[in-house]
Amino acid sequence: MVLFVLLNLLTLASANLFDISHQEIPNFLEQYPDSLRVVYFYSSSESKCKEVSTKLAQVASKLPQVKFARVEVQSTPKVPYIKYYLAGSDSPKDYTGLFEVDKMTPSFKNKVYAIEGLGVPEDLPRTLRNRVKASSVIIGLFKDMKGQQVQSFKQFAKKHSDEFKFMIAKRKKDWVLKEGHKNETIIIGRGPVIAEPYETKFKNFTDFKTLEDIENIIYTNYYPSVQWMDRELFFRMKQKGLPVVLLMTSVDPETSPSNANYFISSMYEAMEPIPDHTGKYTLGVTYIDEFLPEVEQDNLEHEKMLLFIYQEDKRYLLKESDIAFGNGTLKIEKVTEFVQQHQNQQLEPFEKNNQPRLAKYKNSVKVLSSENFAENVMNSKKHELVYVYSSKHKESVDFIKEVEQVAKTFRSRVDIEFNRIDSEANTLPPEYSKVDDPSAYIGMIGQKHEPILMERGRLAYDKIYYFVKNNLDKKE
Repeated sequence: MVLFVLLNLLTLASANLFDISHQEIPNFLEQYPDSLRVVYFYSSSESKCKEVSTKLAQVASKLPQVKFARVEVQSTPKVPYIKYYLAGSDSPKDYTGLFEVDKMTPSFKNKVYAIEGLGVPEDLPRTLRNRVKASSVIIGLFKDMKGQQVQSFKQFAKKHSDEFKFMIAKRKKDWVLKEGHKNETIIIGRGPVIAEPYETKFKNFTDFKTLEDIENIIYTNYYPSVQWMDRELFFRMKQKGLPVVLLMTSVDPETSPSNANYFISSMYEAMEPIPDHTGKYTLGVTYIDEFLPEVEQDNLEHEKMLLFIYQEDKRYLLKESDIAFGNGTLKIEKVTEFVQQHQNQQLEPFEKNNQPRLAKYKNSVKVLSSENFAENVMNSKKHELVYVYSSKHKESVDFIKEVEQVAKTFRSRVDIEFNRIDSEANTLPPEYSKVDDPSAYIGMIGQKHEPILMERGRLAYDKIYYFVKNNLDKKE
């Protein structure tokens, strides 16, 4: 069982380690009432958990200034009731108490970090300085509390006690804080717990029944391909009044759809409390390895991201050369600078002398007629298709009915979305209109060996534009 408390540490002992029993909780909470967050994990199958939970509820009723949430963790083979350990001495003890970190505010000045798999001690200072703000609490999570890594961490903590506050804890295999990617720094607390719109979620003592529920409060499910750092970027962009961000990352195709959907849905959830956000913020996830197929994967780190900045009709693709990545951390200053420099820049139109060279990209977007549509679907793996049509062409009206029928027939094999493109709005380049069936464009996503120039689930005309514009010389 773990009591996870987010609080303001006014002072810490010289050892920078903390221990308290659950009997002392009421007195302790009264000492640190400002901006206190309490998240209590308990098991419904353990009587002691219920006892502490009842006491905690009583404490919550007496301390309205403290914000509480309670999470019931069912005992399952994969996730037993949660136990956690804090190292207050050489021999860890079964611990029932508080998990201390620094004051959490919506200003993003203080963060909560957990360092997992520290590796070579010499690498730790650089890792911390790249990711950790001063006054943060550094939490070392270890499998072996007597191992060399713990000793190295303690030495580092002693050496840098003037810069950071430190904690050491034993990591349980099945705890909700999942193991990170290689020896990367694990970040706890990004997102709602420190985001202003989520303040209301902590105003009352609330029951959450599943681990999935708590993920909407503290992100404990870490996918290497989705960096929660960008949640901070999103809110800082919002605060600065900058145009919204389309996050693009190269991800594992086996897990990417669910990760991307979870990522987008949680971002939209975070936007809900923001007044008048409709139309001002555009969010999405696409894939570098499909968007930039000419990039050799060996030269593309899996976690790297691109930003797509939208402002009205102007679109800017920030490549790695345009933005600074610091150990996976996006530099908001670079984003701000880039947008300011290019905010009045207009997109250049397609020129006639480019048409022959552009034509070679025609096959990047599958053009299917009604005759071969079903055959293509049957002979392909699961695809997301985009049918781009014009409402002014009778052929489009007829063909879209056929596509709808095929979609119903093959709904287990294909996801279809319809995008209308009329002459007064966005139009495809002239050479695309010379194909046999100009009124029926089907974009097929999912074939890795082909340069599919599409945002996941939608035909991205601006992506075609930028890809072609930036790669004409390379493809000669």
